[in-house]
Amino acid sequence: MDYKSPPVGNEISCGFHGIRNDIINDKDFLKNNLEKILKEDNFGIRKILMDQFETGGFSLMITLEESHVAIHTYPEKNYMYFSIYSCRGPEDARKVYKSFKEMINPKKISSYTDKRIPIDENYISENFLNEKPS
Repeated sequence: MDYKSPPVGNEISCGFHGIRNDIINDKDFLKNNLEKILKEDNFGIRKILMDQFETGGFSLMITLEESHVAIHTYPEKNYMYFSIYSCRGPEDARKVYKSFKEMINPKKISSYTDKRIPIDENYISENFLNEKPS
């Protein structure tokens, strides 16, 4: 069966501030719960990379059948950067974002973006450009 991706993907990214120490310092808790949340929203997990830094922070990157999700922690600031991109459609990944946010319970969220990313040349031409592809 030939797969045809939708014309638009969705990207959500933000900074989470004021995360409790017991949460931001527990990389296994964060990884296991993010995996669970992704599976609950029917994302296909391909590979997981976790890299611990000497400063105590870590990066977690998960490649998905539908794209990727990443978190980067800064425990000395009780801060985490979160990013997910999905090519399943324009409204996708919001359930993962909401569930993950509720789980870590940040005091503040900064630089939140939720945007459609056009990936189909015809869609881009019809909606963003005045010319048709040749």
